Amino acid sequence: MLLPICGCVNIWTMNRAGTTEPSGCPLCGGGIKAEIVAREMMLELGDEFHYLECSDCGCLVLKDPPRSIKRYYPKRYYAYAAPTLHNCSFLRRVWRKTRCFFVFECALGRVVAGRLKRVPGWYPWLLPCHVKRCNRILDIGCGNGDLLRQMHDEGFSDLTGIDPFCNAETTSVGIRIKRGGLEDLAGSRYDLVMLHHSLEHMPKQVDVLRTVAKALRDNGMALIRIPVKNHAWDVYREYWVSLDAPRHLCIHTERSIELAAGKAGLRLAAKRYDSSSFQFWGSEQYLRGISLTDPRSVQNGGRLFSFSEITKFEQMAQELNRQGRGDQAIFYFVKCGS
Repeated sequence: MLLPICGCVNIWTMNRAGTTEPSGCPLCGGGIKAEIVAREMMLELGDEFHYLECSDCGCLVLKDPPRSIKRYYPKRYYAYAAPTLHNCSFLRRVWRKTRCFFVFECALGRVVAGRLKRVPGWYPWLLPCHVKRCNRILDIGCGNGDLLRQMHDEGFSDLTGIDPFCNAETTSVGIRIKRGGLEDLAGSRYDLVMLHHSLEHMPKQVDVLRTVAKALRDNGMALIRIPVKNHAWDVYREYWVSLDAPRHLCIHTERSIELAAGKAGLRLAAKRYDSSSFQFWGSEQYLRGISLTDPRSVQNGGRLFSFSEITKFEQMAQELNRQGRGDQAIFYFVKCGS
């Protein structure tokens, strides 16, 4: 979920005079290619923020994060929503656990997983990790823990989620969701560490990734889903919906995330793109001055775009994914030397 883990600070390096004016990219040391002015548009606040684009690795970093970030994560922010209830019949629960066992525990199941219909959306994310349902899994920035609860319902038995603002802590057999930050991970080791669209909300990216590396067992894997500066950025610039000022402190390119991970002792093992039509209809809304919370917004049932237009947006997104140019990606990292 989209929640900050650490306090906000200026994460560009200071110049020799010790001022707060940035002099080099915090990831690669490169210079500043451009400064982009973007407005907060998700909540219709309209505040302006400045992003700096690195001339080398291409990442975008928020120049001056707000001193108090709470204004941009109000109670109506979607990640605070109550967990989704997954009530279903006994037979349905048995079927889901059987399906999950088949997919994640059996070699044949992995082969045919792509042919199964109506599987949860998180199946494709996890399959490249080769996890078993008994493996220790950590979700950093888990929000309300909805994903972990779904996984637990399907048979995963050692799940932990942390988030500094979670409203629904859970401690029961097989699943623990707690309010906390990276400092609470000391000494814990996991087979899989997940960050689902939470890394971009954190300052000091390399430090965060070092913490992730320390939390991994020797043969463990880190699954990191983030927005990526790609085709949608080239088209929409400051109106790109996934820029999400000022909540997104750092927007990576493929090069910058690999550089940051390498400094943290992580090696890229695989990647896949999973962008959707959201990059188009969300950005088109912003171009028209329509926020995501506006009643006219697509996500609120608005009809700004026809069915055929949304279908075309989705087709464009899938083609960009195939080309490696989508605006969202999943990166799989292992410890260097593994």
